[in-house]
Amino acid sequence: MKPPVLMIGNFLSASGWTVTPCEEIAGRLSASGWEVHTSSDKPARARRLLDMVTAVVLLRHEYAVATVDVFSGYAFFWAEAVCASLRAVGRPYVLVLHGGMLPDFSRRWPRRVRRLLRSAAAVVAPSG
Repeated sequence: MKPPVLMIGNFLSASGWTVTPCEEIAGRLSASGWEVHTSSDKPARARRLLDMVTAVVLLRHEYAVATVDVFSGYAFFWAEAVCASLRAVGRPYVLVLHGGMLPDFSRRWPRRVRRLLRSAAAVVAPSG
């Protein structure tokens, strides 16, 4: 049995945006029989963040693992907020790093980037 997945990223193609890799993968997984939940298709930034965090919390019993797209800029904050929510509800997650600006962003904000990467490693690392 395939575990259900929550995919957090930009699912904005219905609003006229380009189909993202996250959208493409979600569609392919779903077509292959996976149960896939996605967030967010909200074009407005604040609504998108709220939708992402709400999906993490409200759907927490409906997925086994989450993927979180990570971009630089404002979107990095979204990833931080989503991952904090995932940790709060005890769900494992995988980070999917995107964008050519992440190296520059990590040089400007090294502690934030290290903290986010370490948080994902701690969630999936075996204990003991």
